[in-house]
Amino acid sequence: MMDDLAPSQGSIMPDKILRHHRERLAMVYIRQSTVQQVERHQESTRLQYALADRAFQFGWARETIVVIDDDLGRSGASIEGRLGFQRLVAEVGLGNVGIVLGVEMSRLARSCRDWHQLLEICALFDTLIADADGVYDPANYNDRLLLGLKGTMSEAELHILKARMLEGRRAKARRGELGKPVPTGYLRHPSGEIVFDPDEQAQATIRLVFDLFERYRTVGKVMRYLVEHDVRMPVRVRSGSHKGDLEWRRVNRPSLHHLFTNPIYAGAYVYGMRRTDRRRQKPFRGSTGRSLSRLEEADVFLPDRVPAYISWEQYERNRAQMRRNMTSEMGPVRAGTALLSGVLICGRCGLRMLSQYNNNGHTARYACLYMKCCYGEPLCQSLKAAPLDALVTRLVLQALQPAAIEASIALANDLEAERAALDRHCNNVWSGRAIMSSGPAVNMPPSNLRIGWWPARSSERGRRPCPSKRSWRRSTHASNASERKRRARPSLHQSRTWRRTCRHCGALRPRPAKSGKPSSVYYSSGSWSR
Repeated sequence: MMDDLAPSQGSIMPDKILRHHRERLAMVYIRQSTVQQVERHQESTRLQYALADRAFQFGWARETIVVIDDDLGRSGASIEGRLGFQRLVAEVGLGNVGIVLGVEMSRLARSCRDWHQLLEICALFDTLIADADGVYDPANYNDRLLLGLKGTMSEAELHILKARMLEGRRAKARRGELGKPVPTGYLRHPSGEIVFDPDEQAQATIRLVFDLFERYRTVGKVMRYLVEHDVRMPVRVRSGSHKGDLEWRRVNRPSLHHLFTNPIYAGAYVYGMRRTDRRRQKPFRGSTGRSLSRLEEADVFLPDRVPAYISWEQYERNRAQMRRNMTSEMGPVRAGTALLSGVLICGRCGLRMLSQYNNNGHTARYACLYMKCCYGEPLCQSLKAAPLDALVTRLVLQALQPAAIEASIALANDLEAERAALDRHCNNVWSGRAIMSSGPAVNMPPSNLRIGWWPARSSERGRRPCPSKRSWRRSTHASNASERKRRARPSLHQSRTWRRTCRHCGALRPRPAKSGKPSSVYYSSGSWSR
């Protein structure tokens, strides 16, 4: 191995190496781009470590030869994060180095900016550079020209390799065959085909989430609904010893936002929607600095390529609704007694009017305050909210009066569908729990119940009422006797035929109080108590 690098014993010592060079240090720089190369390409590592013997043959003593191997597993595209290269440049700048050895110029740097900076410092402090082809003096014009060409070729080689790999990825993506991590609700078949998750409960949960957004129109309301009814999201483990297992995790806003904005749920295969902003990108972290671009700007768009949970029209409606919910647009429905909060536009200046509350929140006003707050101008206009709200309410009711019966029927059907969906969800949960608690002696359950879940028991969350008990207590709490009597009937989330067991926790529960008096029954440690 050393015969390829070191000169033979009878060879002539390079005339560029002088006595004052040997009086300083000889630094051997060792680098490999990735950890996989360090583990699998050990011959290259041994070849670079052997450069210390070449420095010894050039006349340097063993104690003056320094090996820098801090950058093993680091890319040479930038100086950021390369502590070994920074140390090398610092030592050369202090005048402590007589020669720098590398197996080739690409090991030192693959960026012309870093490479020419090193050449400038070496030329200023009379430091030589050596590789497998020879010894070079950066202060000599011919050697510097050759070193500059080698550095340019090293940088171009990196870009050529990267461009070749990226073009291969794009070509595979245009055929719809590029493998990407699939979101929740989908699985990738060993053949590469994307299919629905075989767990029917997982499919039903995903469809329930989309139905809820069709009804509530905001991510926050959908999340609160799922939390109140203890509905969790199915997630497949992607790594580790439990890879491929189905876990049920509590819902969160980012996962719901990704669910409503990912076009794969509408059956589309999309590639290249995320653009990289180099100003925001951090070195050695390729996933940073990315921003989501518009769907029309995607590199690859293949509709009807995967199974769809929703239609493309519903996906576009969801995206448009989420844009309208942004504060820069109309925004979501605000809290407070003002009916037109966040949607009223000033007729004078065209800016959005704000809602103000006085008298401990009982009196509302609409005021155009933007120019006053930002530029100190006089108040544009202000008016009471009650007369305007009454006018808008009267106009809306007049417009809806011809279709009042149809709207009532649609609302009743919507509530009935919601109750039926919750019944199916809880029945599937308890069917899976009953099968799994029967022990290994029973027959294997169907595929949709082999990986089941059930909500955490109330005792695991502390001493708090069962969800159905909390809902029933809220429904029976009223300000007067007639209202309490009217609300004493079972709520819509309960079955019309009273259930003996709670659909949330499975425990036996007493019948609802006929008097409408709020119940004080709690579930704790596996038993009901007052």
